[in-house]
Amino acid sequence: MKLKRLLILLGILSFTIGVTACEFDVADDTGNTVIIINTSSVDDGWDFSGEVVFNTTKESNKTTAKNSTTKKVTTKKTTTKKTTTAKTVSTSAKDVDQITQNYKADLTKWVNDMRRMNGMNELGYSDQLAEIAEIRALDLKTSPEHIRPNGDSFADLIADRGIQCIRVGEVLAIGSSNPVEAEKKWAADVDDTNTILDPEFEKMGIGVVNVNGIYYYAIEFIAV
Repeated sequence: MKLKRLLILLGILSFTIGVTACEFDVADDTGNTVIIINTSSVDDGWDFSGEVVFNTTKESNKTTAKNSTTKKVTTKKTTTKKTTTAKTVSTSAKDVDQITQNYKADLTKWVNDMRRMNGMNELGYSDQLAEIAEIRALDLKTSPEHIRPNGDSFADLIADRGIQCIRVGEVLAIGSSNPVEAEKKWAADVDDTNTILDPEFEKMGIGVVNVNGIYYYAIEFIAV
């Protein structure tokens, strides 16, 4: 439509100025309409030639889609591994000492209960005899008899410690896991029972030791 109007205007112009010769060439160059005008006037002695460029193309609206980059968020699932540590039950030296003290108290009570039930006097407790009883309990590891590993008797050990007495006695037990087992053993043995119930004894001392989980027991008796 615009091209048609332009051609009409050019025609009017050529008539008005007295153009004796006028050429209109239309060419298309890369989407633009180029009008080439060649005019001349013989009467006036002039000529004109030129180009009029008429853009008939419409710029297309180009929409460039912006690349949208979606960042992938990776959520790492953290798994907490529950570690169960096995609790090792061990008996410390302090615990063993407490156990042996409890065993000594139990045996002291048992001996006096036995004597009282049989009409005998209760025995006093001697720390000196208890020390000797500890030694004798340890002796049982290598010599489970009333004779010590060096060949001496338990009576010799009492005398060597300076204890004055007129009569001595001893009961022993090996491997009993608790005082009750040791008591049953002694109660079942006639000689041990007679020693525990001897009416002449006045004092006693008890030794309990634990060696590699094995208990050794010794009770020393004296009459002064």
